[in-house]
Amino acid sequence: MKGIMIVPQKKRQDYEAQAIQPFCDVLSQHGLKWNSGQKADNRIVVARNISYQFGDLRFSEGGRHLVVEVESAGGVTNLVKYWYCLREGLITGKLFLFRVFWQVTPDSYRSHRVVWDLLRGEMEKEFPEQFKAWQYSSRDLAQATEEFASLLPARK
Repeated sequence: MKGIMIVPQKKRQDYEAQAIQPFCDVLSQHGLKWNSGQKADNRIVVARNISYQFGDLRFSEGGRHLVVEVESAGGVTNLVKYWYCLREGLITGKLFLFRVFWQVTPDSYRSHRVVWDLLRGEMEKEFPEQFKAWQYSSRDLAQATEEFASLLPARK
């Protein structure tokens, strides 16, 4: 056929896997196990046939949950689902939420980040003993994993 050019497709990058790997490495270095993905052991059951993924990655121990949510775009859905779950008593213990968003430029999703910070502040006021959250760009994974590691139990 004349005039048609076929361009090979680039392999889709899995930003979530790239962002989660440093957290997995930290957990492995501490000899700890974690949950991830859409499996049954990583869900918060809301009602019959309704559940939320309990983080893209989650480490739970001793009534504490360290959760990583990776966002490839803006939005507050993952944050708000935890607000709902805390209000409904679906999550017991302390929840430490790490949001990692994929950042191309310093202004990427700035308006979404401002709203996320506002909602996070309201959640921390409502649940001061139970909820703490941070958001990091993909450019700040070293700082995010350092904060994450500081909340892990001491190595045995």
